[in-house]
Amino acid sequence: MVEFVVCDDESNVLEYVSKIINHTMEKYDFAYQILTFSDYDKRFNSYITSNNKQVVYILDLEMPSQSGVQVARQIRNDDKNSIIIILTSHHESADTIYKGRLNILTFISKRDRTDENLSLAIDESLLYFKEKDELIEFSDFGNNYKINAMDIYYMVKDGRKTLIKTEQNSYEVYTTLGKFKDILPDYFKQTHRACIVNMKRVVKINFGKKIISFDNGTTIDYIGDKYKKGLMWC
Repeated sequence: MVEFVVCDDESNVLEYVSKIINHTMEKYDFAYQILTFSDYDKRFNSYITSNNKQVVYILDLEMPSQSGVQVARQIRNDDKNSIIIILTSHHESADTIYKGRLNILTFISKRDRTDENLSLAIDESLLYFKEKDELIEFSDFGNNYKINAMDIYYMVKDGRKTLIKTEQNSYEVYTTLGKFKDILPDYFKQTHRACIVNMKRVVKINFGKKIISFDNGTTIDYIGDKYKKGLMWC
């Protein structure tokens, strides 16, 4: 899932930008959501410090609490991969922003072809994410699968089959967990003899109750004592 985080102190701009995002995303076949903020406040700061997803930030330059440049710098301290787009009326600040080496994707004016330029910037952002995504490719009884690794929440052994739970689908295949371990990125961890979990989608682990919580609100209870120690460091 891609999250779009839009911050602007004008409600009409938040609504306008959200419409552009929705219109642009009509041609794509994957999940996304839009989060809106009216200031760089506690709620916004809490989001950026806890975020572990792919995000397209669309930030206003001048806000009541602080500037978009300061916020971009704060984001980049911990997040080198999310996209940052500056949307503002202050054209004269573009050079300052680019010279700040904050890896800003683009600088979009609120006064000139905003819808066209923002839509193009969203397309470019998604292309960047696609290039960075890792595809899990495997064959199973004559069927070929290509699954985005970041879309996977977990894999669970269910009898002779393996259940793969993703954002959009559930797959039942006969490929073993052992074979998947050989092709999965290193952020997947075995949590139980019958379960492998995408740790980038995990938001909480309750070791006492042996419950793993994911960023979509679902939980599973697959934590084996043998695997606890390895999870403590994740």
